[in-house]
Amino acid sequence: MSNKPAAKTFIDKYEDWILNAFRRVLSLLSLLLLIGFVVCLVASFSKVVESFSVEEFSGDGQISFEEPVFETAEEDDQQTQEIDLSKIPDENKEKDLQDNEVSGGQPVPGHSMPAHDAEIKKMVKMLLPLYFVMGQYEDTDAFTSVLKQYLANRISSIDAPDIMDSDQLVDGAAKYLNQFVAFYTTQLKLKEKASGNMNSPTTHQDLIKDAKEDAILAQALEALEIVIMDPLEPFVLQVESLQSNFDNFVASQDEAHTVSLGVSLQYLTFGGVLLGSVCCLVIILLIFKAENSLRRQADAQEEIE
Repeated sequence: MSNKPAAKTFIDKYEDWILNAFRRVLSLLSLLLLIGFVVCLVASFSKVVESFSVEEFSGDGQISFEEPVFETAEEDDQQTQEIDLSKIPDENKEKDLQDNEVSGGQPVPGHSMPAHDAEIKKMVKMLLPLYFVMGQYEDTDAFTSVLKQYLANRISSIDAPDIMDSDQLVDGAAKYLNQFVAFYTTQLKLKEKASGNMNSPTTHQDLIKDAKEDAILAQALEALEIVIMDPLEPFVLQVESLQSNFDNFVASQDEAHTVSLGVSLQYLTFGGVLLGSVCCLVIILLIFKAENSLRRQADAQEEIE
């Protein structure tokens, strides 16, 4: 008499189906979680790379003289001609050499930027005609010294280390004053008046008289009376504004860097959770695998018996 294994009941078949289906679901779920982990890892790496990307500040070359707009009934065809700074002679060169001999070879510029004395002198020479026609001085030597000190102190007081060094500040100020002087020289028609009367230079009273019949000249004269007291103020404000924009740009870059690293960490954390879940599912699958092997061994043992 042979012992045949008992036929599986409906419950046994159902249990086998449930276990097989559950194993397959766990396998599929672990595969999806593993794909999600890879995606999170790639996204985290891309955010790290993005956090170290450097953008260039695009604020250079934005400093220039902004020409005032004067109301006029007729179209103004005058063109502003800038001054060639290289052609301005250094009339105080001999005086500087004499001062160097007296001071033991050390320059005595009389202002806070001795390294840029030549450039300061050229700026003074550009501005003097405007100050003269505005009646701002009588003693040229004394006023020249005051003007040199004003320019040097105004330029050296600018705090914009990330935008311009001292050489760039001096060059920028010279370019700005060049445009400033050229504009007001054109609007006040100083060259025309000088060519028309070589023996008698234009005075402030002459401009006031002419302004009564010339609306443009009147507005230009009124504007110059204000800005001539501190001609470099707009330049200083533009440089400081550019420095402020640079500081804001750096702050925004730092913030974007921090945010990118934070997002990268979030992706990495979520990826770690997914990887941990995959490991747990693999352990569960191994347990089911072991249970299935034990079940088959038991069935085989029963058939042998």
